[in-house]
Amino acid sequence: MAPTTEHISVYLLKDGFDAQDIVGGFEPVPELDSFHEVVAEQTRGVLIVRRSASREPDWIDLLRPVTAPAVSAATQSVRAVLALEVDGRTFAVTFGNGRHLLPSGSFEKKFGLKAALNGVDPEKLRAIAARTFNEHALHTDRQLSQLASVSGFELNTQRDLVTSIEGTVADEDLGKKIWGRDAAHLIAKIEPADLARKCRELYDLSRAPLYREHFPWIDTIEEIEDEDEVDRLTNYALTLLANREFSGFDLMPPEIPDPSISYFKFWPSGTQVVEPTIDLLKYLFKADGRLAATFEHRLRNARLDGVDSSGEVVATWSAFDCLHFERSDSRGLSVLDDGTWYRVEHDFAADVLAFARTLPSSDLELENANQGELEGRYNERIAATRRDLALLDQRLIRLQGQSAIEPCDLFSREGHFVHVKRRKGGSSTLSHLFAQAQVSADSLLLSSEFRKDLRSLLQPHGPRFAQRIRQPGRPGDYKIVLALITQKEVVGPVAASLPFFAKVNLRMVVQRLRLSGFQVFVDQIPTLVTTGTGARPVHRPRRARPSSNRRVVTQA
Repeated sequence: MAPTTEHISVYLLKDGFDAQDIVGGFEPVPELDSFHEVVAEQTRGVLIVRRSASREPDWIDLLRPVTAPAVSAATQSVRAVLALEVDGRTFAVTFGNGRHLLPSGSFEKKFGLKAALNGVDPEKLRAIAARTFNEHALHTDRQLSQLASVSGFELNTQRDLVTSIEGTVADEDLGKKIWGRDAAHLIAKIEPADLARKCRELYDLSRAPLYREHFPWIDTIEEIEDEDEVDRLTNYALTLLANREFSGFDLMPPEIPDPSISYFKFWPSGTQVVEPTIDLLKYLFKADGRLAATFEHRLRNARLDGVDSSGEVVATWSAFDCLHFERSDSRGLSVLDDGTWYRVEHDFAADVLAFARTLPSSDLELENANQGELEGRYNERIAATRRDLALLDQRLIRLQGQSAIEPCDLFSREGHFVHVKRRKGGSSTLSHLFAQAQVSADSLLLSSEFRKDLRSLLQPHGPRFAQRIRQPGRPGDYKIVLALITQKEVVGPVAASLPFFAKVNLRMVVQRLRLSGFQVFVDQIPTLVTTGTGARPVHRPRRARPSSNRRVVTQA
């Protein structure tokens, strides 16, 4: 039999799974399902075929009343999986929608991605799928009109998680094209007797370290998809919570909270708070703790509501999705964020934290925030009491062909662009703050129209403010201040206490701003602690210096 060009999709089953697990995974329907022994030299296995019941497509019902003669047609789909035993491992070669015949959790995650990374020609890539860690979970498929190296895809290797890669095979003996995520997809000239050998070659590729030469950043951040590993980490985190060991946990909305939110309600307790904290979870269990499995069920069914000033619920999140937790071990940093676990390579995590610890605070000495005070109210109050600060919150500049730009919240006579954000959200909220600062700084440098309009906004506050904006813009004349209103006092640089992905985005923004010539500072604005006898001010920590080695002992 002469080889023909075929597309094969190969899954690697986990240790302990074999063909019998696939066969026994569903009840066969005699009229629709069949099982076949496959023997072709070294290729030996069992083929499971499932046919769907014959049915008419939906468009038939739409057009039958208006056709003469009345249209009638039926379709039937066929899916199959070939289970092969090769060198003590079981591979599943799927056809059609055959992957849906595989038992849940039976195959190794990222087998196809690792095989493709090692098997592809790094100079002949066609497509890359990635997830970007930013204010939203952004999933992108990037495809080039011509084959190119990874630089042609404009990936940001500090925050883009590659989930799939496609390109020309480096070794022509293997095939023509390869791509993959969980399954390894291969286009090659093949005959049945070659299937076992192809599975073996793909397995060897998936275990090789060759990809680190051309894609050294690929392991810095990865989503943990192995269900056993996810269960282990989740069980560990929930056991800590059930025993009231809250250190390292945050409870925060996983997305940018609606600005109309005045307070939060936690259910089923009905507790009303201005800012969500991990202490809200105490209601879910007794002092003697509970089994993690029991607590997980209660946590997933609990919810956090965002409520506006009229009492209307404007946002709702699962308590589990609001949970943020980071754990370091010998394998690196494990991060629970927005209901998903990630593994961060140890050295990368250490570098990100070390950078955050070097970020200094400014010399503005911004006043404390009041309990429950919204950002807008805080900005108005501070600007009204300090002659050296001009209020620019909600003052927008509209440039032709661009979205409206907010220069900053507060502007100082000494050239500080102060961006204020209350830390009531997770990485997404902070990433939004960092992006605002970046857009404002870029506009200041690149747009004379922006500088002209900014001078006009500052003119009512006095000539000393407006004169600070010069033509052309010189970054050395200005300081970018990212001011975070924290619910609790943070000891040490506040940037080091941020969630990991927020620190990653912060580092990228700071590096870019510094490259443009700006000085960048990260300030903490502590919140007044209310006691039974009135408000007690939080003592302001000393201003952090770039050389500081102090450790963060309290989460914001």
